[in-house]
Amino acid sequence: MNWILPTPRGVFFSLAAVGGIGVALINVGLGTALAAASLTGIVLSSFFIALFSLYFIKIERSPGRDGNRGSTLPMPLVITNHGIFFRQALVVSEKIPFAPGGLHRCAAPPLKPREKILFNRNVPIMRRGFFSLQNIVLIGGDPAGLFARRRTFKIPTEVMISPEIVELRDLPLQVQGRSILSPEGRPLGISGQGQEFFGIREYRPSDGLRFIDWKSTASKRKLMVKEFEAGSIDQITLMLDCEAKLTGRDREESNFEFLTKIAASIFHNMSELYCRVQFIGFDQNGKRIRVRGEASGVYQEVMDALSTIEPGKGKLTELLDEAPNLIYPDSIFYCLSMSENATIRKQLEELAANRIEVRWIFAPREYFPIIDPEQPRVIKKAVPEQPGGWLKPLTVNFNTKLREALCREQNN
Repeated sequence: MNWILPTPRGVFFSLAAVGGIGVALINVGLGTALAAASLTGIVLSSFFIALFSLYFIKIERSPGRDGNRGSTLPMPLVITNHGIFFRQALVVSEKIPFAPGGLHRCAAPPLKPREKILFNRNVPIMRRGFFSLQNIVLIGGDPAGLFARRRTFKIPTEVMISPEIVELRDLPLQVQGRSILSPEGRPLGISGQGQEFFGIREYRPSDGLRFIDWKSTASKRKLMVKEFEAGSIDQITLMLDCEAKLTGRDREESNFEFLTKIAASIFHNMSELYCRVQFIGFDQNGKRIRVRGEASGVYQEVMDALSTIEPGKGKLTELLDEAPNLIYPDSIFYCLSMSENATIRKQLEELAANRIEVRWIFAPREYFPIIDPEQPRVIKKAVPEQPGGWLKPLTVNFNTKLREALCREQNN
């Protein structure tokens, strides 16, 4: 829709012009006539300038890319002035669901005659998901700011926003003395693991101090350790709790979104290593999702699933009932849950008894209160620990630092 409307200032001047004409008709005189003519001239000239302000302006989307929640997404535009006159600054407005408030506006610079510019927009990303964008609105006007002209350009595009990713370089991945392979396909263990010497690498918190190579440490001025080859490939499985009634009320900062960020961060770390992974969850309709394969090969499929997954009908206990048939022994199993009870603990302990290393992460909705701009975000009541069982979860909240929590917890 292309239309022109007065601004609040324009309404005031228009009323003043009408009033001036009325006064000039009642009290005929040179002064009243000049005042009425001046006001009317300003209003009419501003109207026609605004009316033609967007003629001969063309806008196109420049090739963009997908993004990650918590970052900014470049969404460049190509704006061309096909006219022979200078154009004043324009406002570019677009409904973008993942932007703060769902609407993004910014000012484009003035254009010279026949000028084409690449206008860079950096949009903050607040939501993950798959989004279909349609219209871009240009808003022009007159130098006096009395009228605003809007022109809509239909330029459809699609954007995939993945969950926020936290680097977890120090995430320990050893199972009973074994380790996954390096990006080159070599089965690398922790320092001192295996039989044949492989090389020297930088120290990680999970390494033993007795394997530090002091000569390399002195030359490189940072801790270096001796590394040996190991003899097996690890399997890593991650299961995500998707039950809607356990999800917090804050759409962008709920416990479910936090667990999704954990899952994306773990799979991002896995994508650079030679191992097999699988992701298990539910879609919004309660249908089971299962993606598995070599880490780098299925990474994009897993990230697409995590980008669009939403809480629904499926229950974690239903997935855990099938877990013994889906998870290999001598592997790592991440269980990301929004509830803690005796049934879940029993199911996980049975898996652990089957030579599966269970890493249970629990995000209760009480620890992710809704954001109130007028009050600080605080946890009002602690979730009581469930009695019984030997397996305890790592409980996280909205303020948990993932890298510190996950790496420290597994190293202990």
